[in-house]
Amino acid sequence: MESFDSIRMAPDKTFLVNGVSEPEYHRVLSEPGKQYAAYIHHSSETVGMSYTVVPGDYREDLLIELPAGRYRTDWVNPETGTIVESAEIVHAGGRRTLRTPSYRIDIALR
Repeated sequence: MESFDSIRMAPDKTFLVNGVSEPEYHRVLSEPGKQYAAYIHHSSETVGMSYTVVPGDYREDLLIELPAGRYRTDWVNPETGTIVESAEIVHAGGRRTLRTPSYRIDIALR
């Protein structure tokens, strides 16, 4: 989280279009075209606002919406904070498929 200029970011419901398998919850903060933070976790909602974790063997093709530009993607293990996979992408703008690395419960993208 220290790498973000978070004061410029806001909740974003347009970045992640499709592709996360059920049961899941996700949140995205962004400064469109500049910085994105996405968190995906697999759980089911129980009574109240609590969640029951649903471990699995997850690897998904996410459909995202991005403006044209050059981006660096870092997939981060939220438990350890370590980068699991990184890539540089050049995008013409619009929708793009982005494959997650394998994970058991949750993963973050920056």
